[in-house]
Amino acid sequence: MGKWGRQSCEVVAAEPEHLLLFRFATETPDTTITWELIPEADGARLKLTQKGFNPESPMERKALGMKPGWPIALTKLESTLST
Repeated sequence: MGKWGRQSCEVVAAEPEHLLLFRFATETPDTTITWELIPEADGARLKLTQKGFNPESPMERKALGMKPGWPIALTKLESTLST
């Protein structure tokens, strides 16, 4: 995670070819990230959800700055999967 360093995570739920839910940074901020594959006629759609930020915490407000990083990560994932 660049300047943030490594983060410990905990897998909460996993369903092969459908869902991966994990607690991200199990200390602060403690959020959940869900990756879901939703079947569609010509393949599947990937849905990514991150929840659990506490807007009262200065650290967690700062962590919300990660939001611009998701499009970059998803573009890299798309590139990796299409090769």
